[in-house]
Amino acid sequence: MKQQAANVLITTLGLNRLGMDPRLVNRAEREEEVRDHLAILTEGQRRAADPGVGLVLVHLPVPHPVGIWDRARHEFKTTGESSYLDNLELADRALGELRQAMESAGVWDTSTVVVSGEHWWRAEVWSRLDSVTEEEAAVAPAVPDHRVPFLVKLAGQNGPLAYPPEMNAVLTHDLLLAVLRGEVRTPQEAAAWLDQRRSIGDSPYNVLRK
Repeated sequence: MKQQAANVLITTLGLNRLGMDPRLVNRAEREEEVRDHLAILTEGQRRAADPGVGLVLVHLPVPHPVGIWDRARHEFKTTGESSYLDNLELADRALGELRQAMESAGVWDTSTVVVSGEHWWRAEVWSRLDSVTEEEAAVAPAVPDHRVPFLVKLAGQNGPLAYPPEMNAVLTHDLLLAVLRGEVRTPQEAAAWLDQRRSIGDSPYNVLRK
């Protein structure tokens, strides 16, 4: 309840305008995020490395704010300033640890892996909450960029294939079903499958409300 009250003050009053830095106030939230990240990653590694499991979904809390990583020291950080940019490195490390667990179990090459995000880097939203650092503001796009990462490694794939056309990641659901049914086995088949279904790219409803 204490943390919930602190979050309300941070988001509604703009504590930095009162001389208080929200990143210093929400230590408890950041400590909870660290625990969640480690628990999800550990369970994700166990499940993804299990050859008896057919489908695994791992939803990591990073790189989404709040910042919980220090990319200069390569360690978790729950006090001081940490940002989305720090969390990007943590997300990269997590993907590497998931892959390492799968390789050690001998299931990486025979598995299809999809890496994506459920939304773009919403710097324009977080800036309204006064939770964007100067470093983030310096590299944030002037116009919202709604692209998200979308990487697909198919079972047995041994070479890269770029897919330049615009598509919407909402297709991930049906693409995974097509892979499980054996309808998509190669990068070329995946590209052809997307070509037939990419009716929209950026959603027409994806507009920030003022």
